Amino acid sequence: MHSLTSQVAYQPNDLFDPETWFNDIVGVSKPEHAPVVDVQFETSYLSSRYLETRPIHPSQELILVNNQRYRFSLRVILNHELVNELVRFGNDLRVIGPEVLVGMVEARVQK
Repeated sequence: MHSLTSQVAYQPNDLFDPETWFNDIVGVSKPEHAPVVDVQFETSYLSSRYLETRPIHPSQELILVNNQRYRFSLRVILNHELVNELVRFGNDLRVIGPEVLVGMVEARVQK
């Protein structure tokens, strides 16, 4: 049987702070040097109820209700996990902006 002890002393990682790492992202991947942007999307009433109880990100806010469409905003860095979260709502969610995110979601849906 092999010993599981290491000959190398433990070195704490002072470059990663889990308390702040997730402040501006959905999921875990954080593209290097990517800016935090304002994201807006809208949903139906039913999805809005779900999103109010299970927000995509702590920065999420309901900012407008118009003709049974519910518009939300987020302040996050764009990444693949965000796109995954938005796409899972299918046709019930429409990304308003930024344009680069609209393109990312369209590309994912086309795949």
